[in-house]
Amino acid sequence: MYKYIVSISMLLLLSGCHKSTKYADILNRADELINSKPDSAASLLNKIDAPENLPPSAKADYGYLKNLAYKKIEKPNMEDSIILFTMDYYKNNNNTGRLSRTYELTVSYYNQKNDTTNALKTAREGLQYNIEMNDSAEIARSYDILAEAYLNDKDYKTTIKNFKMASLYDTQKPAWRDYMIGLYYHFIFQADSSAFFIQNSINSALAQRDTFSASHFIRNQADIFYDERKYAESLSAIKKLKDINPNLSAKSYLTFAASYLMLHQLDSAQTCLDIADKLKFADKGDIYWASTNNRIRALQAIVDYSKGKHVDWSKMGRYNDSICNDNYTKIQRIEEESDIHRRLEQKNLMLTIDRQRIMLALVSVSLLAVIFVFIFIYFNQKKKEKIEVLQSMMEETMRNSNVNREDRFFKKMLLQQLGLVRFVATTPTAQNQALLKQISHIANKDIAVEELLNWDDLYHTIDSIYNNFYTRLLQNYGSVLNDREIQLCCLLCAEFSTKEISVVTQQSVRTVYQRKTTIRQKLAMDEKDDIVEFINKACHPALDAGSPENSYK
Repeated sequence: MYKYIVSISMLLLLSGCHKSTKYADILNRADELINSKPDSAASLLNKIDAPENLPPSAKADYGYLKNLAYKKIEKPNMEDSIILFTMDYYKNNNNTGRLSRTYELTVSYYNQKNDTTNALKTAREGLQYNIEMNDSAEIARSYDILAEAYLNDKDYKTTIKNFKMASLYDTQKPAWRDYMIGLYYHFIFQADSSAFFIQNSINSALAQRDTFSASHFIRNQADIFYDERKYAESLSAIKKLKDINPNLSAKSYLTFAASYLMLHQLDSAQTCLDIADKLKFADKGDIYWASTNNRIRALQAIVDYSKGKHVDWSKMGRYNDSICNDNYTKIQRIEEESDIHRRLEQKNLMLTIDRQRIMLALVSVSLLAVIFVFIFIYFNQKKKEKIEVLQSMMEETMRNSNVNREDRFFKKMLLQQLGLVRFVATTPTAQNQALLKQISHIANKDIAVEELLNWDDLYHTIDSIYNNFYTRLLQNYGSVLNDREIQLCCLLCAEFSTKEISVVTQQSVRTVYQRKTTIRQKLAMDEKDDIVEFINKACHPALDAGSPENSYK
């Protein structure tokens, strides 16, 4: 019994441990790779099925690692809202090691959802948390995050203010922050401030020998000069850029061409346009490639017009039509992929539910099996104990050849074991059948059936338990029924079945049935009437249907 329980319990435990080990290993491995190989960490985390069903601690870590990995590989993760659970869990459990970064990831999530209100609220809360922690580097980062949140709200003045606050706490003074401040000063038309901060960003990048960043800053500085109608300064900036990075992009040559055009140097403008047209294919992977191509065609039209040439708008029209068609196709593809993704998610959800149902069913069946096995073994053990007791009694009786078969004590003992005899008679196992044969052997060969039972004691017992049934039967039908028939009625009243009566009285089942028929005939009963019920009603009419004796047949 206990072996079954232990085996089933171990199987269930091992199944749960395997699942637990699987997601725990993935989370640990992803944590190891998050900084060096964030793309691999993201792939690992995507292998976890139904992360919303993870234990709270694991679910919070999953949300943190998944969003951090996607941020590092610059991939949107707006559909995964578990980061909100992570934020609440880390705050409630005071996870100071990850909470600051979690504020940043949550703000990024809200920005992707265009939820400016919650983005600003979370960014301010994160700033306050880092101020309380008195961590200068994290305070600077919080001000940068808050600046980006205001930028999404197009509040450029507050954006500049927060970037400047970040600079007060950041000892590194990154060049990109001065560039951002200068750029947004340009957006609010403060040219002097814009020029000052952008030049600072260029100088800082060059001082750090970061030519890539410096080139980016200078090219945008040239565009800003152009917007401010400072065409000569724009050309000067592009030339300075060429000194730093001789391999200019098509966009840089377009700035050249636009400035030359505004200075009415049409040949120089045409030369730059020709170079830009050749270089545009090198920039085809750039997300602004379509804009670059359109700018080339627009500037070419202006140059042609200025030279008195025919302006061919058809090329630009066909190109723009092709872009519209491509975009329409992409939109359709995206919608189709989204629909497929939704269907797959729905199927995965149904599979998860089915797996959970199967697991629940297996657990339920296993528990029921354990219960049934326990009940079966328990009652089987009880039966075995009872049979062994009776077997022992029979063996002891057969071994003792000096016992007086007429002894009243033996008769009473056997009468007290009638319950066991009934039990053995109704449990047709091989062992029980052998025991019945031993009982039959004693009764048939050693003593007569009439001597096997002490009917005087049995009648007294029947009267005591069943409301004087024997006495009432004798008073009303003693002159009609003989002794064997009265005995049969008493056994029926004691709820003995025909088979049990056959065993106790050592009569065949057919004989018992015949005696019951005879009793019904003598009492003028219908063949289908219950004998005990009929006698009770006839001998005690006031007895209600709910009395105990009316339930015996």
